[in-house]
Amino acid sequence: MIFKPKKKRTTNRKHPGDRSTNTFSNYLYHSPGTNAEVLTERVLQADQPKNIILNARKTFWQNLPGYIAVLAVLVSFIYAITLNANPKIEIIGNTSQDYIQSIGIYQHTASIDLRQSLMSRTKLTIDTDSLASHLNAQFPELSGVSVVIPLLSHQPIIEIMGTPSVIILSNKQGMYLINQNGVAVVKITSQAQMLEFNLPVLTDETGLSVRSGDTVLTTQTISFINTIIYEFNAKKVPIQSMTLSVIPYELDVQVRGVPYYVKFDLANNALDEAGTYFATVKTLGSTVPSQYIDVRVPGRSYYQ
Repeated sequence: MIFKPKKKRTTNRKHPGDRSTNTFSNYLYHSPGTNAEVLTERVLQADQPKNIILNARKTFWQNLPGYIAVLAVLVSFIYAITLNANPKIEIIGNTSQDYIQSIGIYQHTASIDLRQSLMSRTKLTIDTDSLASHLNAQFPELSGVSVVIPLLSHQPIIEIMGTPSVIILSNKQGMYLINQNGVAVVKITSQAQMLEFNLPVLTDETGLSVRSGDTVLTTQTISFINTIIYEFNAKKVPIQSMTLSVIPYELDVQVRGVPYYVKFDLANNALDEAGTYFATVKTLGSTVPSQYIDVRVPGRSYYQ
């Protein structure tokens, strides 16, 4: 009986400290690093949000002077473009014949307009044309209104210009100051006010309806009357009165010191008709008409 020698058993046991084993692979979640490396990485990842917050705070405080500078510039810019609602009124080219109300009246009206909209309170958004147009419509005595936006100041400047008054219109409704555009500027309520303007009086017999701010005479009529007044003054012939006749386009001018009046046609040329009148007077010599001299037909005259 033959006995075979026993073969030595080989074992795969390894020392517990041998790191080549794959025993902890599941524990390490298939991480290529060691347990210590994984734990360190986890600690770093846990600290990362804190580091981001610390860095953000550090960056904020470092940039704080810049933020303050930007805010200061923005506040300064907003302050620089703002406007207050108390405009300054300046009268441009005023003459003794211009009717201008108290500056406070224009300032009060403009101030109300500026307060009605926030858009009117900054230099970039204010509608200067709209403000000027409204003031022009509100005050018929003004011939021009312009709004000036100051570069450094916060007070808008409103420049106003009056329209020269030329005559005083008198009818059943009262007496009105008429400017060169034919607009009834204001109603005259006293003799002192009438003497203050010292203007020729035009009596209306046509029954015109007159209110302050209305255009009651055409610019052609105003121009005609102005020419007649100028020509008579140039010849040193004083006018006592002027009347708008019930006959269409007829202007009757009473010459001071004579019994007659002169009939003019407002639709014709005033210079030609004035010339015809003076030529007629020269031709008549010592003959003085008792009622009128009619120069309404171009190049001719009739008298009675």
